[in-house]
Amino acid sequence: MPTPTFLQVSYRADYPPVLRGIDLHLQAGQRVGVVGRTGAGKSTLVGALLRLVDRDSGSLTIDGIDVCDVGLHQLRPRISVIPQTPFLFSGTVRQNLDPFNRHTDVEIWAALETSGVKEVVQALPDAVDGAGMILGSGLLAMCEENGGNFSVGERQLLCLARAILSRNRILIMDEATANVDLDTDRKVQQAIRECFSERGCTVIMIAHRLRTIIDCDQVLVMHDGTIAEAGHPHELLAKYLGSNDLNSSQNLAAAAAAATTSADTKERPDP
Repeated sequence: MPTPTFLQVSYRADYPPVLRGIDLHLQAGQRVGVVGRTGAGKSTLVGALLRLVDRDSGSLTIDGIDVCDVGLHQLRPRISVIPQTPFLFSGTVRQNLDPFNRHTDVEIWAALETSGVKEVVQALPDAVDGAGMILGSGLLAMCEENGGNFSVGERQLLCLARAILSRNRILIMDEATANVDLDTDRKVQQAIRECFSERGCTVIMIAHRLRTIIDCDQVLVMHDGTIAEAGHPHELLAKYLGSNDLNSSQNLAAAAAAATTSADTKERPDP
């Protein structure tokens, strides 16, 4: 249950704060969408949670424990992150999904099936050594450096399978579906519902496509390092559009844009 409280973050002491006055409480098990213009502070908020950047002031706690009181080797392995650019290294499929060899083949295949990429892995050619000996197929098939033998969508689904195997209580998706097609986006959202939301995990989604957060429990509209608005998508639509129609992601996009414009107007001094 991440809880940033009056959080302020700067990248350098002589730079203005990138996040300021963040006061937010998220309930465990919520799905939270984070939207905003480029530079609004969305990724910095996630970076503060992972301690990729130090805070200037305020506190950020998970279940009442300040993240700065926890070692990085304890904090980061307990938070799953699916970034915009999927990461795979040269090695077998199994090594990419389970680098510490903690899971059985059955568990790995189940994660691949849930993420919708099982058939792709099953169809991979046999791995062979320098002498032409077959080393194995399926989970023992090779991934090229950066997953070069997979499409972008397939790489993202493999990263999703890795997150499913970790069984962490917090999942962060940093524009994870920004570069994939709609079918892959659908598979990702379905897997999140089945493997994370139904398991009571907290999911934080930095959104590229508004349709991916339209059924979130809460939407945060970031603007200039602050939270301009926070609430259920119904509330944002009702406040800024006078509508409760969640069937169109365009409506939610318009409401988020209106919230940002409103924040701009409040900050701009009168001439």
